[in-house]
Amino acid sequence: MGDSRGDHHHCPQLQRLSKVTGLVAEGSSLSSSLKKVSHFPLMLVDMIAIGEQTGSLSKSLEKAATRYDKELDKRIKRMTAMISPIIILFMAVIVGVVAYSIISAVFSSVNGIRSRV
Repeated sequence: MGDSRGDHHHCPQLQRLSKVTGLVAEGSSLSSSLKKVSHFPLMLVDMIAIGEQTGSLSKSLEKAATRYDKELDKRIKRMTAMISPIIILFMAVIVGVVAYSIISAVFSSVNGIRSRV
């Protein structure tokens, strides 16, 4: 992250990561830096702290990544499962409005013809 500093004003997450980078550069541990900045899931911070204490940070980060991947997959599946019923409902409303328009036009035409006769 050191070389890609650029303009972070529009991205709060990058600002937070820059703060974490600064704290780590000053000598703080990664987990305590994440905790100080906050806005990071406590489960992630705890997993990183355990990895730092046991000397297996890479394994802890892999486990955290796997966990969050699974969680993201579940959320994506839920969202995509909701899209089909929403589209069907939307199409049903459109079809209903069109059918009502056609039927009301036909009835008004029939009433107009009856009134002339």
